Amino acid sequence: MASQKRVQRKKMKLNQDPSYAMPKYLKMKVVENGTIEEIKSTTEKSVDESSSIKADKAKAYPKSFRTYEKVELYDMSKHESGKILPWSSKAITNSKNLIKAIHHAVEAPYLQNYLNEFCFKYNRRYFGEKVFDRLVVAAVSFVWY
Repeated sequence: MASQKRVQRKKMKLNQDPSYAMPKYLKMKVVENGTIEEIKSTTEKSVDESSSIKADKAKAYPKSFRTYEKVELYDMSKHESGKILPWSSKAITNSKNLIKAIHHAVEAPYLQNYLNEFCFKYNRRYFGEKVFDRLVVAAVSFVWY
């Protein structure tokens, strides 16, 4: 039987930027073409306007993120995404590795489903023994008719 190591959350230092802390929840969305309209509609649905955004300097981002208060765009040409956006890089890498390890290849129409599965597992990694209780509550409170 394989042993599993529990990932312990590191406490954030007082002077540390909160964006470097391990996120509690994760949400991923497939963006088909990366157009300004598509990115803008996706972020409007899932990101509050008072949120701060850190991203690379893609051409569509400055126009897509105009309504947000704090936007920081970084030049990623030096391959420093792991230093600037550490948890984004880890989440993307881990999701790719999961898909490659289990499924080997995924067709485009099903990619969002696999990303949803990854996010579901990530968001519930600390439930531990409460998983069954949470499942019962979800099953009882869901109305399907």
